[in-house]
Amino acid sequence: PFSDSAWTNFERLKYLAESENGEKTLLKFLGLGPYGEQVRAREEQIAVSNFAPFPTREHGGFASYPWIPGGPLCSADLSCVVLERLAEYCAFRANVFAASLDNLHALEFMARHNARELGVDSGISLHLERPVIADGQMHPHEWLLNADGQLLKTDSGIHGDDHFFPGITDIAWDLAGAMIEWRMNPAQCRAFLEAYEKLSGDSPGARINGFLHAYAAFRCAWCTMAAHAMRGTDEQRRFEHASSHYRASLLRVEDVTSVF
Repeated sequence: PFSDSAWTNFERLKYLAESENGEKTLLKFLGLGPYGEQVRAREEQIAVSNFAPFPTREHGGFASYPWIPGGPLCSADLSCVVLERLAEYCAFRANVFAASLDNLHALEFMARHNARELGVDSGISLHLERPVIADGQMHPHEWLLNADGQLLKTDSGIHGDDHFFPGITDIAWDLAGAMIEWRMNPAQCRAFLEAYEKLSGDSPGARINGFLHAYAAFRCAWCTMAAHAMRGTDEQRRFEHASSHYRASLLRVEDVTSVF
């Protein structure tokens, strides 16, 4: 599927290690010094709350994770159980990773600029209610089903403060990301937002439209850049496919009751 395409220049180092008794461990570079420690601390909190595998500190900015057998999910795996889990995770982040932020001017400017460059006349307006360190990667392939039938989030601590947008933003960014990446239909969108509101006490309905537009505009532009950077490889085709999907999403987002 197109969503698992990789812009290799920005991929962190990852290694799969296997012990003599066949036990597998994933090693991932999180960052040196306080940068990596902040990421690992977030991932520890997420793991303790049973949303992710536990990271163990290793040397040189790396952390290790227990290997989870099985493959990543896809949008076809969306179910009532998955919807509830996604809502629980977003509510968890809204409460645990609250952050200080005064406005979303830079994010709004980026989204409007990208939409114009894509030929979409969209007056994107973003309203800040629940600023957080977002996950930023709500794609289905970022979720794994373990042997106990528990849905776990991978790569959960890094992207909220890396070199790309959105940076610290409203939790509605992750809500919009989940809706678009999982290709939720209108009924699923409503059920997802209702479940999130019940768990968090936050009502995102009045601001979700702007974030759906902004997320789609950002991802479309990002995948377009990635396709150019990966020209001549299989990744170029995947990113071009992804870019077309996000552009279509941007064009057809009217309100939460008519998404997709």
